[in-house]
Amino acid sequence: MVKLAGQKLADVYGYRYACELQRVAEVDHLPRIYTRYLGGGWIEIHGGGLPSHKDLREMYPNGWTLYAKVRSKEARQYVKEHPCHLDV
Repeated sequence: MVKLAGQKLADVYGYRYACELQRVAEVDHLPRIYTRYLGGGWIEIHGGGLPSHKDLREMYPNGWTLYAKVRSKEARQYVKEHPCHLDV
């Protein structure tokens, strides 16, 4: 596998994060998550109206909002450990 870097890493990280969220929330659509490479080894990830985890739906019926900054090294590790169930 080619070492992912920059915006390509951010794109793959966002896609894999959305796949994992879809799996744990048990929804039929892929949640909309945006990522961008900020430079200096940082990735920004954000999204709104995301589905709640299936066990927390009663407590958070309107979903949740995501905003975080992640180091590229952590994003690369996440991509490695979380294959998307849609990539079959």
